[in-house]
Amino acid sequence: MGSLLEWRAWLPAVASAFAVAAVSVPSLTLPRPQPPARPVGGVEFLGWAFMRVSGILLLFLVLGHFVIMHLMDGGVNRVNATFVAQRWANFGWRVYDFLMLALAMGHGVWGMRTVLLDFIHRPTRRFWALATLYTLSGVLLALGALVLLTFRP
Repeated sequence: MGSLLEWRAWLPAVASAFAVAAVSVPSLTLPRPQPPARPVGGVEFLGWAFMRVSGILLLFLVLGHFVIMHLMDGGVNRVNATFVAQRWANFGWRVYDFLMLALAMGHGVWGMRTVLLDFIHRPTRRFWALATLYTLSGVLLALGALVLLTFRP
């Protein structure tokens, strides 16, 4: 009689009851949220297309950067000022790094713009939030480009 008072003795019966109830209860059809429609034209469509293209390009650029800088020829142990100077002596590497910088900045800014538009509803606050975002990102992009283009060992 004492074993019937233990919860483990009732576990198979309770699990079976839940299984029968789950099968017996009519299924509920919940409304499925629809994904936002793809923009048809204008700035929103260009932004939508840019996010897709830049995401794919960044995937390859960043993976290439990771392999070259962290896995090949000794990995991060060989990366120092001399390595960077030799690498950036070739204009192609500067273009590669600038492309990665510009695409990453643009991709991040457009994503952050989307978040701000979703959550800031007052026009004045939205204006200042977007102005701050664009100003800071423009300054950071300019500083990154300045380093890439004017670096001298």
